Amino acid sequence: MIPVCHRCHRVRCICQSRAVTAVIAVLAAVALLAGCGGLAGPQGTVTGKEHDDARTTWRTEPKTRQDCTLKTRRIGKSTTTYRDCRTVPDGTRRVHEVHPECWELELDTGDEVCVSEDVWNATAIGDEYGTR
Repeated sequence: MIPVCHRCHRVRCICQSRAVTAVIAVLAAVALLAGCGGLAGPQGTVTGKEHDDARTTWRTEPKTRQDCTLKTRRIGKSTTTYRDCRTVPDGTRRVHEVHPECWELELDTGDEVCVSEDVWNATAIGDEYGTR
């Protein structure tokens, strides 16, 4: 059986009430993003400047594997075979993390922003960042 709309009885439709609901949902999402500054980046007064060279670091993290066994269950006269799996530790592995060069501005809001070298050189402590 193919599902049909309970209002207009068509297979594919956008009834007036569905269209209105969709428009309201889109408008609410746009208002939410605009109202809380969801599209704007960090803003504030520059309280510090720092330059970090590019570097690679290594860390160790645990490794796991799946350990599966076949089990048989007897219910009445019938027998069912199923797979029983569990995650078990399997040593460690080394993971490298690449950190690119960062010309960092520290803001009074607690945010830290990596900017281009030109912006970093042109910005002084006490300047406003991101309020344009």
